[in-house]
Amino acid sequence: MIISIFNTTEQRKGGYTPSPWTSPAPPSQTTSALGKTGGRPRGTARLLEIDFLRLVSMLAVISIHVSSTYLSYETGHLFLGMNLAFLLNQAARFSVPLFLLLSGFSLEQTGRQVPYLTFLRTRSARVLPPYLGWVLLYALANTGFDLHTWGGQLGNPPWLLRELLTGQGAPHLYFIPILFQCYLLYPLLRRWVNRAPVQSAAWALMVTFLLQGGYLLHDLELLPFSLPAHLWMLFPTWSFYFVAGMCLQRLDRSHLRVQCKKAALPLLLISAVFACLYCALSHRLSILHAIRPALLAATLLAFFCGIGVWEWLRACPGAGRVVSFFSRHAMGIYYNHVLVIYYLRQFPRFHLGMSGMLLLFAATLCLSTGIAVLLSLVWHGVRHITANVRPHDRNSHQP
Repeated sequence: MIISIFNTTEQRKGGYTPSPWTSPAPPSQTTSALGKTGGRPRGTARLLEIDFLRLVSMLAVISIHVSSTYLSYETGHLFLGMNLAFLLNQAARFSVPLFLLLSGFSLEQTGRQVPYLTFLRTRSARVLPPYLGWVLLYALANTGFDLHTWGGQLGNPPWLLRELLTGQGAPHLYFIPILFQCYLLYPLLRRWVNRAPVQSAAWALMVTFLLQGGYLLHDLELLPFSLPAHLWMLFPTWSFYFVAGMCLQRLDRSHLRVQCKKAALPLLLISAVFACLYCALSHRLSILHAIRPALLAATLLAFFCGIGVWEWLRACPGAGRVVSFFSRHAMGIYYNHVLVIYYLRQFPRFHLGMSGMLLLFAATLCLSTGIAVLLSLVWHGVRHITANVRPHDRNSHQP
């Protein structure tokens, strides 16, 4: 089995299920929020501010995984008793909640109503094949690429079903089962939000706040009972982020851009102070995972702050092209970067403290992007060949 590359000082509480790849806390790393999975229909304008937020979330996911083995590294440069790795790891915990928010926002952007089964078929065709492929690949990697052991696992239906439903073979795959739950409920949620947007957001906030607050109380050993093992993976625990994205899409975007741009500087300052307080609290309580009520506010803050920052960056030459490029390949980068980190960690240079961590981050981003682009080219090539072969096959059978 591959040695875990994400062992940290985190303490597992509340019945979370560990993975060979994960640190001992519920994962917090990233579909419509991941680029092409959103399936934006023709004629729908691309929102570069949403692409920018998607890019920020993707970078935050990578930083969480890259920094996870440096959290207790001794260095002479500390801030409030925390090293750079700890600060990056905790300040980036908004990533998956923001991805879910962007998913709800992107779905609502289409403005189309399609039959429920058609909607599920379309989403399943976009999300499930790559997810299944990466689940199997990470399962193979966890065996040390031992085909015999891997084949035995695939012949075990309960094991295979558990891997597909939980995504626990790697610390980031769990996001897809949560997202698919959002897809299953989306038509109902849409009717609810259309009828009562404020009330729907308030109810979703209450449910998510109570459940995530319950996990916090359990981590503090203030809850007299244990929470169900996989409750944290169910939709209610994350419902506010998705519903909030659907509600935010109803705001006037022109007005939103103007107001966020005007407030960009105070939003950045508030975000910096909030991040420092969040990191300090994580350090004090030794609770490092992302199932925390404080992230409800942090995610909304990241959304508005990101829009404001992008409105200032928009004028930079080439900024739109760079953001669009990474947004298109965000899903591929999201899937493969954990495997890239594992192999890069084999090189001693990446073990040299904070400089090694920053170099690992840069190398991971570059290699993961290259692999994502290559896989995209292969995928589109296969689809092109298939599209050309099918008409020929049909004509060949005609009398």
